[in-house]
Amino acid sequence: MKKLLLTLLCILSFSSWHANAQLTEGFETWPPTGWTLTSSNTSNDIIQSSSWANSGTYSLRFASYSGASTYDQYAVTPVLETNTGTHIVSFWHRAHYSWGTEEFSVGYSTTGANLSTDFTWSATQTSSTTASEFTLANLPAGTTYVAIHYYSDYSYYMYVDDFSFAAPPSCLAPSVLTASGETTTTVDLAWTNGDGESLWDLELVDVTASGSATGTPTSNDITTNPYTLSGLTANNDYQIYLRADCGGGDASDWVGPVSFSTLCDVVSTFPSTTDFTLNPPTDCWSQAGNGTPAEGPTGTTSSWNAGRSFNGVPSNRVNLYSTGKEEWLISPTYAIPTGDAHELILTLAVTDYNSTSADAAGMAGTDDQVQLLQTLDGGTTWTRLRNLGLLK
Repeated sequence: MKKLLLTLLCILSFSSWHANAQLTEGFETWPPTGWTLTSSNTSNDIIQSSSWANSGTYSLRFASYSGASTYDQYAVTPVLETNTGTHIVSFWHRAHYSWGTEEFSVGYSTTGANLSTDFTWSATQTSSTTASEFTLANLPAGTTYVAIHYYSDYSYYMYVDDFSFAAPPSCLAPSVLTASGETTTTVDLAWTNGDGESLWDLELVDVTASGSATGTPTSNDITTNPYTLSGLTANNDYQIYLRADCGGGDASDWVGPVSFSTLCDVVSTFPSTTDFTLNPPTDCWSQAGNGTPAEGPTGTTSSWNAGRSFNGVPSNRVNLYSTGKEEWLISPTYAIPTGDAHELILTLAVTDYNSTSADAAGMAGTDDQVQLLQTLDGGTTWTRLRNLGLLK
């Protein structure tokens, strides 16, 4: 009797380890139970790392930092048991640096663990310094192993976290949610369907108003993809979440957030004044650090800065030292009624470096210019109103 009991315990213990119908791994313990980790060289190891984690404290780290003749590294799951239905494998990944190209592929086997002959591999994937989720769906019944093959060529590190192998949910989540074409009151949304669903729910979060996600839709039963969301507030920051509605109360997990900002409304109420305490003066002003007046501004940053007052008036300033500088401050759009006479009042001062006193000579004797320009076609062409470079 004792011998029989001992034999059954051995069988139960073996079966418990062997049957992984689903598997999750966060790499919080090391080495991960049942995983096989191999590297084609001894200069770079697969290790547990706390430099980045999608959740928890640790992740798995691949490496090609040290020089070697080959850089193939594999992380292979324990034995899986998938007798019926398809499965999905997913995990989060991130590159340590933007230098180099971190590459990997994911494979599965329905037979043995020979990495050369038994696995079907995905196309090459790349990892960036922005964490993203990789998903491989429709793994067939009978899948016995899943492997991640890292093969960056003398790049740096790539991290993997929150690995999951499971049967698909009854309602698959959409993916690749994007927001584009922002106006003052609308944004265009698009996504990749999770499966064959034809209804979706949205949750809009007003970030400017310090809102946060609640998991409750703000727009139900969206029937079109892409979709234009309207009724937004100008010059406002938002986040959007999306889920599939599969009917009968069955909904997918939420995906997102995707962040976007609506455009500033045109200025149509006059007089309109601008305080230059900040740089840019308001959220609706912009700046650029390249582009001649004939070309128009390019870029989103410049050498203009705040923190200086002239005669007690808060001002933006730019250092005119050195050559080849094109520094732009760009106002919002003004909607001036046709036929009405309006004037622009601008206070400009030229000072010596690090001084708040006007330079009596102004820009005389230099080739520097400060031009006041306008555009009537949304920035395609610019017309000079005044050349302030000769002011004294």
